[in-house]
Amino acid sequence: MKRPVHVVAHSHWDREWYFTLEDSNLILYRNLPYLLDLLESDPKFSSYTFDGQSSVIEEFLYLYPQERSRIEALVKAKRLFIGPWYTQCDTLLVHTESLIRNLLHGKRIANHLGHSMNIGYLPDVFGQHAYLPAIFLEMEIDWAILQRGIRTADLAKNLHFYWQSPDAQRIPTNNLFLGYGAGKFLQSTPSYYQETLRPMLQKLQEMNQDTPALLLPAGGDQVLARAHFPQTIEKLNSMQEEYTFILSDYETFMQESWRNNPITNIIHGELTASQRSRIHTTIKSQRYDIKYKSYQVEQLLLHQLEPLGVIASTIQIDYPKTLIDQIWRKLFDAQSHDSLGGCNSDETNDQIIHRLDQAKRLCDGAINLLKKEISHAISPPNQQMFLLFFTHASASAQHHKLTLFSEHRHIHIKDLQQHPLSFETIQVKEISGGSKIVSTAQGDQQVHLPPYYRHTLLLKLDYPSQIGYTSYLIEQNTQPRATPLANNSKPIIENTYYRIELQNHSLSLFDKKNHQHLSNFIHFQDEEDTGDSYDFAPANSPKSTLSQDYHYQQSIHLKEMQSLTLCHTIQTFDNQSIQASTTLTLYADNPLLEITHTIDNTASNHRLRAIIHSNLTATASYSDQGFSFLERPLTQIDQENWQALGYVEAPQAIYGLENMLYVQQEKNMCSIFTQGIKEYSLLEDKQSIALTLFRSVGLLGKDDLSIRPGRASGINNTVVYTPHAQLHQRMEFHYAVSWQHHSIRDLYTNLHRYRQPLTSYQIQTLNSLKERIDRFEIPLKESNQPNKRTLLTLHNNAIIMNLCKPSEENPQDIVIRLFNPTAQTQITSIDHSLGKIYLCNLLEKELREIEQIEISPFSFCTIKIIPKESHHD
Repeated sequence: MKRPVHVVAHSHWDREWYFTLEDSNLILYRNLPYLLDLLESDPKFSSYTFDGQSSVIEEFLYLYPQERSRIEALVKAKRLFIGPWYTQCDTLLVHTESLIRNLLHGKRIANHLGHSMNIGYLPDVFGQHAYLPAIFLEMEIDWAILQRGIRTADLAKNLHFYWQSPDAQRIPTNNLFLGYGAGKFLQSTPSYYQETLRPMLQKLQEMNQDTPALLLPAGGDQVLARAHFPQTIEKLNSMQEEYTFILSDYETFMQESWRNNPITNIIHGELTASQRSRIHTTIKSQRYDIKYKSYQVEQLLLHQLEPLGVIASTIQIDYPKTLIDQIWRKLFDAQSHDSLGGCNSDETNDQIIHRLDQAKRLCDGAINLLKKEISHAISPPNQQMFLLFFTHASASAQHHKLTLFSEHRHIHIKDLQQHPLSFETIQVKEISGGSKIVSTAQGDQQVHLPPYYRHTLLLKLDYPSQIGYTSYLIEQNTQPRATPLANNSKPIIENTYYRIELQNHSLSLFDKKNHQHLSNFIHFQDEEDTGDSYDFAPANSPKSTLSQDYHYQQSIHLKEMQSLTLCHTIQTFDNQSIQASTTLTLYADNPLLEITHTIDNTASNHRLRAIIHSNLTATASYSDQGFSFLERPLTQIDQENWQALGYVEAPQAIYGLENMLYVQQEKNMCSIFTQGIKEYSLLEDKQSIALTLFRSVGLLGKDDLSIRPGRASGINNTVVYTPHAQLHQRMEFHYAVSWQHHSIRDLYTNLHRYRQPLTSYQIQTLNSLKERIDRFEIPLKESNQPNKRTLLTLHNNAIIMNLCKPSEENPQDIVIRLFNPTAQTQITSIDHSLGKIYLCNLLEKELREIEQIEISPFSFCTIKIIPKESHHD
């Protein structure tokens, strides 16, 4: 019996890479009309898949809107497949919510055009996120197809398997064993069939023992549709008796393959094996500047802008959804496959940074706009006041740094019931008032304004986890407040948990709770990097240096906060000197030591890591991904004999993290919380955690790396130099460390506490530059809203909030994503007075009304609160 071979014609369309987005679009504007003409003129060319992303179609229609009806007709007829992604992104480099929102935007665009491909399509991304099976299913996607990340032994002679996420959700999946370009050069000559095509099909047949159908993807990067495919397939069918070739699509292939076939193999979680396809493990630390900007935009969107939109919508202030969609799409563009990886030409990376800068400015401006509108709707007339906005219901507030402006050198703060708010003054600076122009009968007159004062304060707060806001009054205080003891030549800081001291140019820490001393607990390792933008590669004779030569610069001692700033020189592997400074900050009754490194990188071809001593001997490490922690072994499977097993890239025990990691030994723990740092490993002593701060390289691709033999990745027929990727610039790195034992729940509480889920706004006219939009007039509502309001609170602090946003369809509805990172089922309710609660899927479709929320171990759920006056039922 002939075996069916499903030939899927497709293009893999990188938005940008060694070429720019403009280059890509110029090719798109020629290739896509050609494809439309081909499909319309030849009914035998049954279908074409345009890379599973909607952004390229949206880009095309932006310039050629007259082509929309043609595209809609082909998409509805399932002859042109687009979606479900907006952009194909590298799933291990972004916030999980960015993945979800990418799919949500992509599916909405594709569905509006007629159909979103029912495949979680991952042809080329560098590793697969552990929760994608559950995310796909919640997005009403029935199958997944992927290339990279799977060990051949795990396939068990069947390219079809169930891919299972940590919450036990399984999606039927196919592995592109020969890649997405196996049939790119499909021909019907006898020599091609015997020498190229038949051996490939025999290999696929060997790996498909439980299902008859074989998949032959026939496409490649930015390829032109092959008009000859229908005729070539007819000729192939007439010239041999082994196979029946079918010009098909991925949906049809998966339907046929999984119909009545006994597939039992299950592959679990994150997929990062590098046996048949390169994963580029250390791409997580390439172009740190791009990754940090992406992180900043994600945090502003998720933890400030969208929750502020929820607060605004409840007091009849319009939510600027079109603008926020634009910000998300700029972010998705920057997070495309290769783009966020940073493995691009310098010109392309410069454009990515510009795009992220634009997105951040839009975020800052929109946040300013909403805070101003909300504050003026609340403020009593003629009151000097500011508002605190609580934008995360999984993080109780303790301390918050705040800048206020006043005509007076001394101020105090009270709530509207005249209760004082506890705060300390970090700095008071007198600012020149400048002048203003006043129109008079004699013409414009320049009037000098009196000076005013900028107060940098540290607030002590005790608020439960909530979404809401509260108001405070600012009044003149005739009694001077205590000022900090800055520059007091004491290189010591401490709180109830730790005492940290500079001793002989090295940092020592005494853990008061565990009665342990750690000497030299933070230092730096610099290593030679002979790799390229895809992979770190050690030299044949590795060179590295350790640096710990700290010098005292400044300290601040307040009752609620102490900080120590040190300057130091980092010696590189080739004896260059990099100037750096480190600030360590402790807050009262807080187990986190917050750390900031500022580094002026002037060296090239090196990797710099911060080494944190855990004081534990670890047997594994754990880092978060999605909605739980993944266990990371000290060594990877097949790490010792990878070349003998035919790996295309060495497995390495270097891991990614979304937000945090920890190691433990019995009841002791060391945990690290990061801001945009994505890569870590454990050193051979099993006690030292290496955070990769950045890599500095100058080549896009390079042949024959020590950990990656063979061709250069990327473009391999010419050398592309990337001097900007040497990162000769000043960079900041932020993370926090705790040496205390925490439950999984407390790890998330500390994460959100560290990242400060608060923002503030002062109604004032003294300084119009701190908040840029304040310089401009906008219509403001006088709505006499309450000066303090809690929109919602969670009752079970083991359940974590991932987002709170206005819904896609109706901004008056509130969408909340919750997850349970623990091993026990968790139940909670939400305190609110907003309306009815519905369980939803990730598409925000209402499934049923609920009162209590129950979340299985390591799982998540989405709920929607619909205002009482606008129930959809």
